[in-house]
Amino acid sequence: MEIIQSRLLIQEVNEKMNMKKKSALLGLTALIILAPAMMITPAFASSLPEDASVGDRYAVITMKGIARTRVEGEIVTVSASVELVVEVTEAYQNWVLFKVNCGKIEVDSVTYTVIGGWWRGSYNKDTNVGNYQGWAQDGDGNNIYFILHTVDLRPTEEGCFMRMKGAFRDSDGTYWALNLLTYRFKLN
Repeated sequence: MEIIQSRLLIQEVNEKMNMKKKSALLGLTALIILAPAMMITPAFASSLPEDASVGDRYAVITMKGIARTRVEGEIVTVSASVELVVEVTEAYQNWVLFKVNCGKIEVDSVTYTVIGGWWRGSYNKDTNVGNYQGWAQDGDGNNIYFILHTVDLRPTEEGCFMRMKGAFRDSDGTYWALNLLTYRFKLN
């Protein structure tokens, strides 16, 4: 039953992501064109975790991303992406605590599926920094531990652009460094 609910939730997120990606790309283009004016005017009110309540759900999607590793002395760069659905479990003073319900991380055409019960994270309202940690599983059934850090870059009317960096070790023992531009938006 949980698998069916997770798949339905992922499908719902994917449908919303297509619309959000188009909207985000349009917003990014406008941001580049209007950057000088935006430096003078305050940022739009947005769905930042500052307003988060227990039970709120957020999606984190990748706008662009890469992963790097070193193989035989050479730096290898490949494409990478992250899609996560998080749920606020606690909001206290300057901290928002959350769990990652579902999602996936793709690195060089390898998909790592989030193991929902094993992810936790935090967001600090003062520093606008988030931390995500947990297990994901590759197609061969290997469990891989991911550590991800975010920092908010630019709030929009619908969410916030974030820089995400992270690291993991794949099943071959290769260490990877992730560097992504992501977008966070509220689902409910």
